[in-house]
Amino acid sequence: MADYSAPWHSAGFGASDSRARITQIMNLLYLAPDIQEQLLLLPRIEKGNDRPLERDLRPIATVLDWRKQRQMWKRSPSPSAASPPR
Repeated sequence: MADYSAPWHSAGFGASDSRARITQIMNLLYLAPDIQEQLLLLPRIEKGNDRPLERDLRPIATVLDWRKQRQMWKRSPSPSAASPPR
């Protein structure tokens, strides 16, 4: 049987990452390029929870029309508004 895990490891995914989790992360590539850029440029979170969560982005990534994605992104909770620490 062929070992299909090798490409995932070379992409920086570890052995503990499940196929489902890798698929979730890879699906973020369907986001409009400007949304991807905004996500990459978010400041580091020092306290509280990271926002947005991947699960918050899933519905946006399923929409193929980038204009609609941008509208959904604007309506989503502000990425800079991290939850207060507990």
